[in-house]
Amino acid sequence: MSKDEKCNTPERKKEEKISTSTSTSIVSRENVLAKVECNTKPIITSLMLFGRKISLYIKPEEQATWLQFKELAKMERMKVSHLAEVAISEYVYRHQPGNPQLALTRFVGKPKQICSLPGCQQTATFIDVTTEGEFPVCVQCHERHVKVGILKGWRKI
Repeated sequence: MSKDEKCNTPERKKEEKISTSTSTSIVSRENVLAKVECNTKPIITSLMLFGRKISLYIKPEEQATWLQFKELAKMERMKVSHLAEVAISEYVYRHQPGNPQLALTRFVGKPKQICSLPGCQQTATFIDVTTEGEFPVCVQCHERHVKVGILKGWRKI
């Protein structure tokens, strides 16, 4: 029997009507799968999470999990949004401060800055502040700026 034939039978429609009218149902993956087996459209719904309205797009292949989650929340007399907030909070608590993997800059060091003046390729050791902006410069170029008197300020890198 094809999926279309199975979904459009009068018995199936009667089962759907009975299952939606009963308030207590046994939550099992099979019962939920039977409900969503014929549905090929995504579910679009929204929740209030942490005081903000969040829209959810639930793919047809994930609908069984979503409906099972809603049924469990209903059985426990909890709001779906509250359970989602709890799940998010637990996730953050368990995974904080994030990825423990060290950044590569700890092993490689800071990238060296090159003097910004044209023709100079030396390593910059100062940041010179002029009327035109801030520029990384080498020691020799910094001394030239000091002699000329164009600096508003400077700092060592």
